[in-house]
Amino acid sequence: MKKILVLFCIILSACHTIDYNKLPPKEWPPLEVTEHFDASDKMPLASLGYAWIDLDNGTCDIYYAAQHPFQWVQKHEKAHCQGYEHDGDDTLLNLFQIWKSK
Repeated sequence: MKKILVLFCIILSACHTIDYNKLPPKEWPPLEVTEHFDASDKMPLASLGYAWIDLDNGTCDIYYAAQHPFQWVQKHEKAHCQGYEHDGDDTLLNLFQIWKSK
């Protein structure tokens, strides 16, 4: 079974903002979101959080480095689970189109 997994990282040295003006694809599936706190051992170096999206299984696992992450980090990662991208990025859109064409 093919899985399309998308890993999004926020790296302190290269933090990106979400482009809320660019809407996700209309057919973006609702994903079951699970948040994992104090997960720094599972995260890239210097990362505050990341979203792991599995469109095949309809899940989005969010990992935070802290037990009590900043509210803006939580909002950012949850936006990825809803299909929103970083400014100037089309990674989710491209992978969604591949997934949709299966």
